[in-house]
Amino acid sequence: MTDPVSPPPPDAIRNFSQLVASLEDGQLNTDASTKLEELVRVLNDALHAGQKVSAGLTVSVKMTADRGLIEVTADIKTKLPPDVRRRTMLFITNSRFLSKRDPHQPDLPFRTVAVGPGPLRDVPA
Repeated sequence: MTDPVSPPPPDAIRNFSQLVASLEDGQLNTDASTKLEELVRVLNDALHAGQKVSAGLTVSVKMTADRGLIEVTADIKTKLPPDVRRRTMLFITNSRFLSKRDPHQPDLPFRTVAVGPGPLRDVPA
């Protein structure tokens, strides 16, 4: 014979979103949302850098029945892609050192130009 099932109380947790919202007095939901924002930010940065990357967010819920109670523990894990790093192009000098300046390109003869005695004028575009 089966036990009769009574109707659920008004505060019964009936779906997963209600469970997540109630765990740790809502802190689990807050923490998971923060991790989701971070994950989306990292993916967006990768998109703007022209990279194809993947990431993940896992929420695990463990339930243990013990003496008439259900103990619920949860964990959040994220798998983020590696940081997007820019490239730097350097030249090798004749003495075998690295340099940002091309050793085969001559220096341009820059000089200071004095302002003439007359007033400055705007040139139409």
